[in-house]
Amino acid sequence: MTREQLVALARRLDTADGTEEELQEIMNVLVRTLPHGDILQLLYHTRPELSADDAVDEAMRRQRAWEEDSRTS
Repeated sequence: MTREQLVALARRLDTADGTEEELQEIMNVLVRTLPHGDILQLLYHTRPELSADDAVDEAMRRQRAWEEDSRTS
């Protein structure tokens, strides 16, 4: 998925735009796409709150770092 697609999904979660089932599937997609990025933690449990853009950027950074670390280990 592209960054823009991930941000769009994160924004839908942020605004609760969808049914409960749709929002759960969005969460599942984000977690599957960025399994080591802690995206849900970044979206819901940071102070000050992060925007959807910032949360996705940080999750993507964490995911890349994890992938790099796992290749060198």
